Amino acid sequence: MRFKFPFGKTFVKLYVSFVLIIIALMTLLGYISYNLSGKSIEHEITKHNIQVLRQINKTYEQTFKNVENTAINLLKNQSTLNFINESSDIFYSLYKLSEEMSWIVYNEDVIKDIYIYSFNNRGVFSVKNGFETDKKVIDYHWIQKLHAGEIGKKLTRTNFKEPIFLGSRGGNMVYLQKIPLIGKKSKGYIIFVLDEKKLWESLSEIVLNGQTQLYMLYENGSIISSNQPVTEHRMPAHFMQKVAGSKEGYFFEGEKNKTLISFIRSSPNGRIYVAVTDLKEELKILNNIRNSTIIIIAMMSIAAIIISYPVSRKIYNPIEKFLTKVNKADPDAGISVGQKKMLDEFKYLTTLFDDVTVSEEKLKGFYNKNKTLIKEKIINDLLRNRIDSRAYLMERLHELEISLTGRDIFVMVMDLDHNEELGNGMLGMEERQGYLNRIRQMAEEVLADKMDLVTVIDTDQNIAALCNMKENMHKSNIVALARQFKQQVFENLNMSISIGIGNICHDLMDVSTAYLGALRALKYRLLVGNNTVIHVQDIRKLDTEVLYYYPVKKEKIFINLLESREYGQLEKLLEELVLEIKKKPDLSVECVLQIFNRILSSAVNIVLENGGTMQEVLGSKTNIYTKLAKNETIDDIKAWVLNICKKIIEYLHNKHNGQKNKYIEIIKVYIQNNYSKDITLDMIAARVGLSRTYVSKMFKECEGVTLVKYINRTRIEQSKAILTGSNLSIREISERVGYNNEHGFIRYFKIFEGITPGQYRGCSQK
Repeated sequence: MRFKFPFGKTFVKLYVSFVLIIIALMTLLGYISYNLSGKSIEHEITKHNIQVLRQINKTYEQTFKNVENTAINLLKNQSTLNFINESSDIFYSLYKLSEEMSWIVYNEDVIKDIYIYSFNNRGVFSVKNGFETDKKVIDYHWIQKLHAGEIGKKLTRTNFKEPIFLGSRGGNMVYLQKIPLIGKKSKGYIIFVLDEKKLWESLSEIVLNGQTQLYMLYENGSIISSNQPVTEHRMPAHFMQKVAGSKEGYFFEGEKNKTLISFIRSSPNGRIYVAVTDLKEELKILNNIRNSTIIIIAMMSIAAIIISYPVSRKIYNPIEKFLTKVNKADPDAGISVGQKKMLDEFKYLTTLFDDVTVSEEKLKGFYNKNKTLIKEKIINDLLRNRIDSRAYLMERLHELEISLTGRDIFVMVMDLDHNEELGNGMLGMEERQGYLNRIRQMAEEVLADKMDLVTVIDTDQNIAALCNMKENMHKSNIVALARQFKQQVFENLNMSISIGIGNICHDLMDVSTAYLGALRALKYRLLVGNNTVIHVQDIRKLDTEVLYYYPVKKEKIFINLLESREYGQLEKLLEELVLEIKKKPDLSVECVLQIFNRILSSAVNIVLENGGTMQEVLGSKTNIYTKLAKNETIDDIKAWVLNICKKIIEYLHNKHNGQKNKYIEIIKVYIQNNYSKDITLDMIAARVGLSRTYVSKMFKECEGVTLVKYINRTRIEQSKAILTGSNLSIREISERVGYNNEHGFIRYFKIFEGITPGQYRGCSQK
C-alpha cells in the first residue's frame, strides 16, 4: 500500500486540530482523575477518623451516663438515706453502705472512689477511709469548694438532676450529685471520683491506622493523654485557634509532609479528641497514580497521532473533490472566477458557511414570525393527546421557551354563550373572532398573576387555557379565579361566557385527560345554564351509574298534539318536560340529549308518515340531531324544538289542505264499496296512507261528522232500499249492510230515522 501524504492547508489544519484536541482532552481527563483520586483518599481517611472520634466521644458520654445511673441507684438505697438523715441505726447503715459502695468500685473500672457528704453528720463517708468528719478532710478539693460556696452558687442554677462536673485533679475527674434529687433544700452530696487515664486507655485501644496518633485535650489545649509518647504538654496556639468554636472538623498542615488533623469536642465535659494522621503513604500512592496517568496520556497521544490521519483524510476527501471542481471552473458547481482565485481553502469554506448562516438567519426569522402559531399547534396537540413521545414534547417546549414544569397543571375551557347565534346572526365571524382574541388577552393577563405559566389558544369551538400553578391551589381557589375572570369579561366586553374546569394533573402526558374533563364540565352547561363556571368534580355521579329517565307518556302526548297541530299545547308540554328534567339533578347530559333525540325522532316520523321529508320542512338539508347537540342550555333546546314543531305544523297544514278533498273522496268511495264488511279506522288509514288519528280528525273537519257516524249513516241508507224492495228479514238485512247482529242495526236505524226498521217497512207498504 503506497502512503500518500497530502500537503493541502485544509488537510493539515484538520489533522493538527484532531491531534491537539485529543491530546488536550486526555491531559484534562488525567488531571481530573489525579485530583479526584487525591480528594477521594483524603475524604475516606477524614471520614474514618471523624467516625472513630465520634465513637470515642459516644463511649465517653455513655460512661458518664452509667455513673449518673449508679449515683441515682445509690441515692435510692435505704442505707444512704439513713446516713444522710442521721438515723439511730447509723452504724448498721454505714456497714451496708460500705458493702454497696465497695461492690460498685470493684465492678466499675472507671470509678476510683465514692464519697457521701452529709450536712446533718458534718462528715464524709468513703470506700477507702470510711466515716470522717469534714474537719479532718478539709484538704479535699471538693470539700474546699463546698466550704467556699462555689458549689452552692452553681447548684442554684440547675435542676439538680444532672451530675455536676467539678473539675479534674491528678488524672481524676470529680462529679457531684445533690441529695435528695428533688427539692430545693439539700441534705448532702454524693461524689464520684473517676480515673480519667484509665478511661482514656480503654478508649485509645481503637486503632485508626499505623500513621495516626490520638490525643485527649483540655479546653485550654493541655494534653491529657495520647496513644503514643509525646514530648509536648500542650497543643500549638495555631491549632487551638482553628479548633476554637467548632464542634468537629478537620484541616491539613504541611506542604511536603502533609498531615491530616481531625478533631471533635465532647459535649458533657468540653474535652477535645484529636486524630493526627501522617499522609506519607497516601502521597506515595498519589505519586504512583500521577506517574501512571502521565504514561497513559503519552501512549494515548501517540495513538491520537496515528488515528487522526485516516479520520482527517476521510473528512477531507469530499472537500478535496469540491475544491477540484472549483479549480476546473466546473459550471455545475456554480463557482465564480473570483472564488477560484482564493489562496486559502478555509477562506472559501468560510464564505460558504457565511451564506449558510444568512439563510439560517432568514429561516430563524420566519420561525420567530410564526412562533405563536407553532406554539398553539404544540399546545393543541398536547390537549388532544396527539403527542406520544415525552422527549419530543420536552424538546419542542424548550425550543418555544414554554416552561411547563409538569406539576400542578389544570385546563380551563371558555366558550361564548349563545355561540351559534353569534356565529350565524348577531355577529359576523370576523367580529366574533375579535371578541375571542380579546378574551384570550384578558385570560393571559388575569391568570398570569396567580400562575407560573398560562397559555391560551383557540380550539375548534372554544378557548382553552393551560395553566401551570406557582403553588398548590385548592379547587375552590381555581373556581373563584374563573368566576372573577368571567365577571371581568362581562364588564369589559358585555359578553356572557361559561367556563369548564378539569382536574389538576401532575404529568404533562396527562394534560389531555384534564382537557377532556374541562370539556365534559362545560358540556353540563346544558343543565345548569349559561354564564356559569363548572368544575368536573361538581358533576354528580360522573363516574358512577347515573339516573336514567324517559317521559314515555309525554312522548305519546307530544305525538298526538303535533299530529293535531296544537302548537299552544305543545309549548306547555315542553315547558313541563323542561321543569321536570331540572328537578332531576342526577340526570346526565347524554340522558337529556337522548330524551330530545327521541322526541325529534317522533316528529320526523310524523312528517314521513304524511309523505314529507325534513328537507321540505326546513327548506334545506340539515342534520337536526347535530344541531340539537350544539344547543348550550336546556332552555335553548326547548326553544329550538318548538321552532322545529312550528315548521312541521305549517308544513303539514299547507300540504294537507291541498290533499284533503282527494283523501275524503277516496275514503267515501272505500266506504261505499265496503260498507257491508267490518270496516275499521286502521283499514281506512291504511287505504289512504295516513295515520289513523289524522284521518279521523281530517274527515270530521271536512264532513262535519265522524267516520263512525258516516259509515253507520251509509249503511242505514242502503238498508232502507232493501227494506222497501224485498221481503228479507230484519236479521238478514242487518248482515247485508255490515252489522254483526240485528240489535245493533235496529239501534242505529232508530237513531238516524227515529223509528225501527219494522216500522219503516210498514209505513212504506201503506
